[in-house]
Amino acid sequence: EDVLKYETGAFRNSDLLEGMATSGIICNSDKYSFIFSIPQMPATQKEMMGQMFMSELSALKEVEQSDSLVDTAKKELTISNLYIQDLYRFFKLLPQRGSFEDPFAWSLDFHNCEFVHQLLPDEDFYMKLGEYLFDKDRFQEALEVYGFLSRNTTPNMQLLQKQAYCCQQLGRYEQALELYLQAQLFQHDQVWNLKKIALCYHYLKNPEKALEYYLEAEKVQPDNLHTMVSIGHCLLELKNYEEALKYYFKVEYLDPGNKKVGRPIVWCALSLGKFDQAEKYSQKILDENPTRHDYMNMGHIHWCRGDRQAALHYYKQSITFQGNSMEAFIESFNNDIELLKKHNVDEADIPIMLDQLRYHLE
Repeated sequence: EDVLKYETGAFRNSDLLEGMATSGIICNSDKYSFIFSIPQMPATQKEMMGQMFMSELSALKEVEQSDSLVDTAKKELTISNLYIQDLYRFFKLLPQRGSFEDPFAWSLDFHNCEFVHQLLPDEDFYMKLGEYLFDKDRFQEALEVYGFLSRNTTPNMQLLQKQAYCCQQLGRYEQALELYLQAQLFQHDQVWNLKKIALCYHYLKNPEKALEYYLEAEKVQPDNLHTMVSIGHCLLELKNYEEALKYYFKVEYLDPGNKKVGRPIVWCALSLGKFDQAEKYSQKILDENPTRHDYMNMGHIHWCRGDRQAALHYYKQSITFQGNSMEAFIESFNNDIELLKKHNVDEADIPIMLDQLRYHLE
């Protein structure tokens, strides 16, 4: 009030000042800065802003009153939020903040504090804490909380799955797999759990076991498109191209707009020597949203069919594709040499093709 004692109009209105003081929407630091800036404003702007604030604060007051009817603890929550905001600004913005240890940089490990164990011994608190950390993607801390719960209570399926998912997100796939397998003992046919087990096997480079669990998931939900695509990918990785194609075509039939099966179909058809089929799907991809690999695959298709000039054309497009280079092209190309040789591309002709590409791109 001392700062505004010479003001007139809206900023001498006690309702406005009280509304600003009690509002939980504006933090205390912003209120402080705003009040000190008012005397410096031009009179016209000041009056307009005062009227605007009166209108906004009136609406906010109505919202806060209705919230308090629904949630009686709203006022306490607002006070605590303002206090935390003040602390945050102190430790993050104060010029001398380097002189203080920043509590906001600490790990959220309340579960490791002995006094918390004494004050809140109920497992319900730790479950809620774990859920909060989990929802905020704080998987390491959430895993520690769930681990504490599993050591001090009887584990259930949900708790094991939460632990497993945290491990998965942290890249600990073997540990995640072990926990998902334990969770499966509670319900052997839960599709979500079966697919997570399969995914962990995929990350662990074990496509045979991944396929086994995806097939189990398919038995429970036969028309799940995601499962079909995943089975196709496993079969492709195992070089069972004929069976993989069956799954990819089934997905395409059930979901014609699906963008996940075009490239695998091209590769399976190319590997099986079905060049017309491979070209059809490859051209469709090139017409929509191609990558450098798509141009390379189209080059492979034409070379395997004996059309060397067309292959050269598409290889050049791959090399000149944005973000690609001759070195990156050769690295990818070398991975496909066995496929080219399988379909009667002369091994002696491969270095000649690469030299031609270098010559044309100089």
